[in-house]
Amino acid sequence: MNDAGYKRWTETVWWSDGYEQLWLRQHLPEVQGRRENALDLNPTNKSEAADTSSFRKPVTIKTPASAAQDTVVYLTADSEQELVELKPEETYIIGGICDHNRYKNLCLNKAGESGVRTARLPIGRYLASLPTRKVLTVNQVFEIMVKWVETRNWEEALYSIIPKRKFQTGKRGTCTVDEAEASGV
Repeated sequence: MNDAGYKRWTETVWWSDGYEQLWLRQHLPEVQGRRENALDLNPTNKSEAADTSSFRKPVTIKTPASAAQDTVVYLTADSEQELVELKPEETYIIGGICDHNRYKNLCLNKAGESGVRTARLPIGRYLASLPTRKVLTVNQVFEIMVKWVETRNWEEALYSIIPKRKFQTGKRGTCTVDEAEASGV
C-alpha cells in the first residue's frame, strides 16, 4: 500500500436524498457540515453509572454532508471527460440511475441540468481488451474507487474488480491515449 492515503477518505457519507442537497446545505447555519462534541450524561449500563468519569465522555455527532457545487463530480459512463485521479477534496456521485438502452444519457443529462461536472472511469485507456460496454454497476464503481485509493493504479483497480467474463482474452491490455481516442473509447 502507498502512503496510507486512504485514511483521508474515512468520512464517507451515504444518503438517499437528491444530490442537490450537497450544495444547498452550504447555505444553512455554520453548524452544518462539521462535527460537534457533546457530553454524554446518560450512562448505558450499571458499571458506567458507578464510574463517574463516564458521565463526561465526549460524543461525536455527525451533521449532514455538504459540498460546494464546483467540487461535485457525477460519474457516468456517457461522459466525455475521463477521470484521471480521485481527489479527497471532491465529492463523487456514482450515476445510479438505470440509463441502459432506453434511457441513454439520463445520468449525463441530469448532471448537466444541475450544472455538475461529469467524468467516466478510464476503462478504455487501461483495459483495451474489454470488448463489452464500459458500463458497470454502482457496487463495481465504488469498489474500483476504493481500490484506486488504496493502490493509486487504475489498471490494477479496474482489472481486479471488473468481472473476468467481460474480458475477451482475460489478459490486461494497456493502450496509449492516442489509441484509445482513435478507437472511440
